[in-house]
Amino acid sequence: VTTRKEKELLTILTLTSIHQEVFASDGHSKNEHAECGIYLAESTIPGAGLGMYAGNRHYKKGEGLTEGDLLVPMFDLDWNNDYEDYEFLWDEYTWAARSFNSMEDEESDDPEQICVASFGMGAAVNCMLPLVNVVDAMSEDDYYTEKSGLDNAGLSSQSPGVGAFTPYHGRPTKARRNIPAGQELFVNYGEDYFLSREAYDSVPLLEDYREANKLTKRFQILTIALPDLSTSVQADLWKVVKNSTTWNIRLKNALYDTYEDALRDLNKGGAARRYYNASIRSLDWLEEHGACMDHIEAGVSTVP
Repeated sequence: VTTRKEKELLTILTLTSIHQEVFASDGHSKNEHAECGIYLAESTIPGAGLGMYAGNRHYKKGEGLTEGDLLVPMFDLDWNNDYEDYEFLWDEYTWAARSFNSMEDEESDDPEQICVASFGMGAAVNCMLPLVNVVDAMSEDDYYTEKSGLDNAGLSSQSPGVGAFTPYHGRPTKARRNIPAGQELFVNYGEDYFLSREAYDSVPLLEDYREANKLTKRFQILTIALPDLSTSVQADLWKVVKNSTTWNIRLKNALYDTYEDALRDLNKGGAARRYYNASIRSLDWLEEHGACMDHIEAGVSTVP
């Protein structure tokens, strides 16, 4: 069953001319396994639809990931809809204007009334708070450069074509940490994103992962104090702890399903690593089920 988010995302990808395959010059399908740096495929997060992945190579911390997104600012949506409830296609894919250097100062006296659609990485990438590995790479120093910033794409300010496209372009991204080949890419939506949407009431926040680590350490102390507890008894006691009605659903989902797994990762990042292994797909799987995304680059058209 295709979810609403998947349908919307597929619409966005179609509108921005992102295709399922890249063809070689002779017209035959080209095998991208050896060269594709970014894939689009089903997310490792259940129910999240599509996601983006590192391809055939490891990305080092600080290394650029994409050429840069086009940015489309949208103004006063509430006012334009008479402050009534409305369906908005881009609702799940917009960012605050303050996320982009100088935009809020140039476009409006009230930046809270601006939201920004960021095509590509800004629309397709998901969020797993403890595994965020991608950040915005644009800074004040490179805001007005040839590759990123604001310009009229070579058109005169008097040209009727100036108002036909967004002047904002080249929002780059970079690796927040080392990213192994095949790992899903995650950005930080901010905790308010999950707190303000009822559908995400069960998604653990960073504080929930910290609390999960505290509970795991307390349970470890208990097992040390009672060395005669068998492995099976420890496993049963852990189930009691995890399923206790004392914890909220976010904390329950931050706790490992088994004490063995929780103990294994306790000193390797703790509960934040619970979904780490699951976030990595094999390159064979990505080639079969995904689409290569890093052969398409936005730029000035060759059409006069």
